[in-house]
Amino acid sequence: MVGERGRGDLFENLSIWNEEKYRELQGTYPVIFLSFADVKDTCFSDMRERIWKDGIKSRQIGKVVSDGTT
Repeated sequence: MVGERGRGDLFENLSIWNEEKYRELQGTYPVIFLSFADVKDTCFSDMRERIWKDGIKSRQIGKVVSDGTT
């Protein structure tokens, strides 16, 4: 995500930002955020179905949102 190259401010108060090798890498790789916090099924097959139907399939996967919201 080339547009995220200048977002070092997100990491300035974290210890990882003290390492120059990581500062140089910041913004060079795409990041995908997934949360399964709302998946409350009790068996794996139901959970997998819900993740697919309610999560991945219904959302615009690949949509780039620079502020971290969906």
